[in-house]
Amino acid sequence: MAASAGYGGRDTITTIRVIRSAISDDLARLLENEPIVREDVDPEGVHQARVACRRMRSQLRTFRKAIRRAELDPLVEDLRWLGTLLGSVRDLDVLSERLEQDCTGAPEGATAAVLRSCAIDRQEAFADAIVAMRSTRYRRLLERLGTAAAAPPVKKSCAAEPAVGVLLPEVRRRWEELEEAVRELSMAPRDDELHHLRILSKRARYAAEIAAPLTSGDLDKLSRRIAKVQKVLGELNDGSRAVQWLELLKQEPSRRGRVARGGGGGSDMLVAVEVALAAEHSALAARRSEWRAVFDRAREVAVGLGWSVEPAAQDLGSGTAGAAGAAASAGSAASAGSAEPAAPAEGAADATKGAGRLKAVPASG
Repeated sequence: MAASAGYGGRDTITTIRVIRSAISDDLARLLENEPIVREDVDPEGVHQARVACRRMRSQLRTFRKAIRRAELDPLVEDLRWLGTLLGSVRDLDVLSERLEQDCTGAPEGATAAVLRSCAIDRQEAFADAIVAMRSTRYRRLLERLGTAAAAPPVKKSCAAEPAVGVLLPEVRRRWEELEEAVRELSMAPRDDELHHLRILSKRARYAAEIAAPLTSGDLDKLSRRIAKVQKVLGELNDGSRAVQWLELLKQEPSRRGRVARGGGGGSDMLVAVEVALAAEHSALAARRSEWRAVFDRAREVAVGLGWSVEPAAQDLGSGTAGAAGAAASAGSAASAGSAEPAAPAEGAADATKGAGRLKAVPASG
């Protein structure tokens, strides 16, 4: 959501108003891209539909304390279901683009065979997504989202509360979850650990984006810098997935056999696989050296907000819990407690506690 989009100015913005805007915006995005997905005319349609699902799911969870649980949980679960299916298609679209570059220099027929194998996997994933989008479950999801956009299922006690009082503790909590996860990493983190960081950065970014129009502070800057963290980690995840897919193709003759009729499915195909693997490993090595510097730039904004303190150089990503690391996390622990999604303190007073330059936008009438 663009800054201030859907809010109609800097007046007293209630929780129900922000939830309505968040659901409406991404439901519109999903519906706009639905025919593009169904007709399979542009991979961007799949990408945008997937983004709509994961943003709605993340933002509903951001407002979890204000939304009635009976309505929240089924929406979150069904958005996860649809987003996973669309994500499988999107991942293979991204993989296909990478493979075209990765196989540069390999025999032409072998490269074509690798791409055909990817296309077969993509066809299967796309068929699963289309079956889902023709299902009763999907139609009911759209109906429930439409109902939620028109009349958000907000608890009566929260509906008229200023949204800033609900959002700021959540943004801070999600930032602290991300920072704590970075602090606990070893200096050479595994791919699955970096994937977890990507998920946490995505949640923190979406929370900051929806809260940014309600403040006159640095949340917009924070969201933009977290987006860069998410991008680098996303590229690492894409590379890791590519390596896994290529290794599977290399190790399982049956997968190579699917494309043998078209030529290039034998030893030449393995040449292309090895060329692609070398390219992916090289790209991964470069990306693994980048993400910490990008995270540190986001962290500079959090320090200015009073949500973080400057750690000793060895503390972030050291995987240890020394005295300096404990001091660095003291401010975080006071409000976050643990990495589990514990409920933050409610109310505007708690929302702005320790927020540094972050201020709620004053009411204009």
